[in-house]
Amino acid sequence: MEENFSVSSVYQWTLEKDREEGIAIGEAQAQMLAHMRKRVMKIVIERFSSLIGETNEIVAEINDADALFSLSVNLAQAQSIKEAEQILLKAQSAR
Repeated sequence: MEENFSVSSVYQWTLEKDREEGIAIGEAQAQMLAHMRKRVMKIVIERFSSLIGETNEIVAEINDADALFSLSVNLAQAQSIKEAEQILLKAQSAR
């Protein structure tokens, strides 16, 4: 009975749909991460250009959209390069 179920067309169709959905979710997550990384870099380029290299390295290793969002908000609110550096160090240690 199990063999018939595992090779049935309904079972195969379900597996294919789940696989397609998983791929779509993964692609959407990757796009969101790329967008958030660009957002962080844009803030740094506009406000703290001396931190571009360091920020690029840190941002490349963060794989959490919420963490990238928080980083972008914190950097946007930073009042000085020193404060921005502290924010980046905190983000680096949190990953």
